[in-house]
Amino acid sequence: MVQSGRKMLMSLTISAMARFFRNHESFGNDDIAVKILLYFDDVNLCNPLTNKVHKITLLSYQLANIPKEYRSKLNSIHLLGVCRTEYINN
Repeated sequence: MVQSGRKMLMSLTISAMARFFRNHESFGNDDIAVKILLYFDDVNLCNPLTNKVHKITLLSYQLANIPKEYRSKLNSIHLLGVCRTEYINN
């Protein structure tokens, strides 16, 4: 279930996300509902002393309730968490 949800969110464009929020029963009729966009990025960190690669997943979020001109700024994206990729994949 998590994997299919993650793939679905990755494939949505900005306009599709807006349509999703407008048409969703929880968000479409409730103007005060908090709309949160979740993002994740996988990165490889390398220790130069041992040449060991660490696969890390960065989780971040953004509020979709703010106007588009502010949502397009980098400082509107906030770090939610950092963990090893193997913890999420298992």
